[in-house]
Order: sequence, then structure tokens, then C-alpha cells
Amino acid sequence: MTWKYPFLILISLIVTSSCVDRLDTENFTLEEENSQIVIDGFISDQPGPYFVRVFKPSAVDDVLNSRDAINAKQVTIFDDQGNKEVLAGDRGRYYTDPSGMRGVVGNKYWVEVELLDGRIFKSTPDEIVPSGTVDSIYVKFESNKPLRGPTEYYFNVFVDATTGPNSFVRWKYTGIYYITTQLGGCWSWRFEQGPQVSDGQVVQNGKFKSVPVGTVRIDEYTFYNKFMVRIEQMSLSREAFYFWKTAADQFDSKESLFQPGFGTLPTNIYEVTTNEPALGIFYATSISKKNIFLTKDDVPVPVPPYTLEIDAPCVNVFAPASAVKPIDWTE
Repeated sequence: MTWKYPFLILISLIVTSSCVDRLDTENFTLEEENSQIVIDGFISDQPGPYFVRVFKPSAVDDVLNSRDAINAKQVTIFDDQGNKEVLAGDRGRYYTDPSGMRGVVGNKYWVEVELLDGRIFKSTPDEIVPSGTVDSIYVKFESNKPLRGPTEYYFNVFVDATTGPNSFVRWKYTGIYYITTQLGGCWSWRFEQGPQVSDGQVVQNGKFKSVPVGTVRIDEYTFYNKFMVRIEQMSLSREAFYFWKTAADQFDSKESLFQPGFGTLPTNIYEVTTNEPALGIFYATSISKKNIFLTKDDVPVPVPPYTLEIDAPCVNVFAPASAVKPIDWTE
């Protein structure tokens, strides 16, 4: 699966003020023929900020790099307890204050997006249900000899997990490793290539067993220091589950998830005055996390030595990367 979808890219934004500014729309103009839009985002019971993105569908393979951002007049998240937060940001990317609204299990949440032309899009309320727990993460060493080139080595990653009140969950895989160049070190991120949802896995007494969730490539970069596997188990409502299930079914295709005319992806977003659906989803989730670290001692074959001398910033060479240590990284 080679398609890269936009939901799993982590965006690092520094918010220096606790106040949320209204969006500056003075210098923005609305593009013609943008009647079809995509809105995607979520809120969780984990600390924010949370992100909402608004953009036009793309007909090419990589939606993230080729989508056309839509500038909104205002983006607001609501809950059924009477709370709301207006998001900051512009150019199609909007975010909550880190100390602002936070999801609570049992509450319902929705987003409202007002465009510059006056159209208003709204998602149906989505309730946060308990996520269950990630009980264990383990790996299996594998190798592959291509027709050309050296043998490739990797770990397949599996989880055992406990369900919440329902068995609708999504497992999100993130890999992180530390690496250096002559200008310093950084943490490089590796993301899943497609969503993994609880579809077809055997549930025994509320337990998921041996669910495959990702792959760790073994080379001189990923095991220069050590490799962290982070697994998040995200609860889903029935509507959110069917969205991600349909998305997962489409990932073997080389077409864009939101290409014009796609038309079969479920959505919970609609235009208020016409009730016409938009593409995308805004959902509410609780999250259970678990990490493990893999080192060279876990690799049953010699790891090639890292010998490159690179006179460039680490974050540029090993992007996506950050010079800031992840909060759950332990030495």
C-alpha cells in the first residue's frame, strides 16, 4: 500500500497565547467551483490541541501535498454540554488552544465550518465511548529477499487488546527513532500507511488477539539508537467505524481517497441550508496508548553500522522529524 493519507500526519504548532484569535479573512478570496469540500478532524479525551482541516478534493495520488486548502471564516467545535471553542489558524488548517476544550467520555461533539461565501457545514454529533486498552505489543522478525538487492529485514508488529463497550476501534501505529547528523540529532517519525480497524478480528471474552498493526524496517538508521513503537487504540462510534472501514478497503487502490467523483466514502458532514453531504468526517474518540522500545539486542542479525557523514540539519535529512524529544521517549 503506497497511498499516503492526510489524517495521520502530525502537525507541530506552537501556540504562544491562551487566547484564540478570530480568523483573518481580509486578504482571502474564494476560489471558483469549490462546491465540493473535504472536512476532517477529531477530538479526543487526550490533551489537545486538536486539528480540523478544510480543503478541496484532489484527483492525484498524494492528497496531502496536492490538495487545495479552503480558507474558512470560522471553525468551531461544540459539545452537548453547552461548551464551544473557536479554532485558530488559516489556509485550511485550524486548531484548538492546547489548554482549551478537551473531550470527555459520554459527551457528544460536532464541528461547524463557515466558509467565506456564507455556506455553513456541520457534522452530526459523535459521542466519546471508552476505548478499552492496549494490553501488549510484540514483534515477529521477518526477512525478504528481493530479486535484486540485499535481503530486507523487518519486524511485524502485533497487539493484544481489550475492547470497550463495543468492538468498534481503530489501531494507530507510529514509529519513532533517534538519529544524528554532524549538525545535531533529531527524532524521526514513521507513520502507518493505512487505517487498521477492528474488522474481522476474533474477539474472545472481550479480547483482541494478535492483531497486525505495523512494520518496523531494520536498517542502520532506524536502529542507530533504538526504535519506539507507539500504538493507540481509538474508540469509534458506528458511523466513524464505517468511515474508517471503507477508507481501509480503498487503500489498496492508487486513487486518491477524496478524488472528485469518489462518492462512496461515508460522511457525517453536511451543508446546513441544503442538507447536501460533504466529504470527510469529524469524530470523537477516547484513546488508550502503549509503547515498546526495540534495540539492536532485539535484532537477530547484525545491524549495519551508520557511517554517513551528513553536513545538514537532521530534521531536513530524516523528515518528518523534530529536534524536540517526544514526551513519551525514555532514555
